[in-house]
Amino acid sequence: MVINYNQATNGRTMHLVGPGKLFIKSEVLTFQRADTAPFRLNWPTLSKLHLYGDISLTGAAINALFRNRVITVFGSSGGHQYRGHLMSLATETTLLRRWQHLAESDSVMKLKIAKNFVQSKISSELKTARHYQRHGIPIASDLITNHTIRLDRIVRVTSLGQLRGFEGAATAEWFSLMRTILRPPFEFRSRIRRPPPDPVNSMLSLTSTWLLQKAATAILDRGLELNVGFLHEYRPGRPSLACDLMEPLRCEFSEQWTMGLLNQSKLNLADFQLIGHRCTMTGKTFPRVLFWWEKEWREREGQRRLDTSLDPLIANSVAPGHHIAHSSQAT
Repeated sequence: MVINYNQATNGRTMHLVGPGKLFIKSEVLTFQRADTAPFRLNWPTLSKLHLYGDISLTGAAINALFRNRVITVFGSSGGHQYRGHLMSLATETTLLRRWQHLAESDSVMKLKIAKNFVQSKISSELKTARHYQRHGIPIASDLITNHTIRLDRIVRVTSLGQLRGFEGAATAEWFSLMRTILRPPFEFRSRIRRPPPDPVNSMLSLTSTWLLQKAATAILDRGLELNVGFLHEYRPGRPSLACDLMEPLRCEFSEQWTMGLLNQSKLNLADFQLIGHRCTMTGKTFPRVLFWWEKEWREREGQRRLDTSLDPLIANSVAPGHHIAHSSQAT
């Protein structure tokens, strides 16, 4: 299954859903599933490629992706897991990555950067709560009051432990508001990630994974270390900086978007299936929802906002990194 999505600012993003094979035929990148005719991908406009499930790549296809500088993202068949990237190595950003490691080891700088992510996340939830309040949901008033207090107190936080405590309390209250807003037949009792047991948790996990993939792509494209974060500690296998970067956009592109989709009855219970203990979308529903989400991402300029959020992180920090590098060269 092939899902095309044009993004005027960044070329074309394409999503391929396996099982299938990606190969070169007559010098053109081609995708084929067992049940469909071959589909030819257009090189000049292709910039990002998302692969879901069991898709094999020939050596020629991998070489062509590198040669044409196409960022390739790998995900699980249901879209809930981000598995990794295939992209050219940015050796010119070594000094930037060196700074990133130094900043992560500096407790003052680390806390400052982590605060920015948490403040942006809580501000996003606060903005959304005010929207719900204007539309006649009185319980949003409590969250508005408490989030405003949290933003004031975060300025004076002196440790990452305290900061994460504020972030955790804000998230718990935000999910409580979600439970109130969501309409039948869907229910949201608590946030359960692995595995998601119901449609709401499944949608939240799926959209969070899509957002994580966008964040990871932006980070790697700028030459930063994906696994070295500030709010999220380093843990083998976790893209900690991507987890940091997505937090300010999580409310809008995962939680609020999910509630809107379900409350508008664009999906129903028949669009989901339970496989073991995991709730996932049916095969026919997945590409439809993915298309809607990509459309929302483009219309709300998600990529531009994600890229812009990296600017202060780099701008506030590149100078110290170069200073360290130049000083060491001088000695």
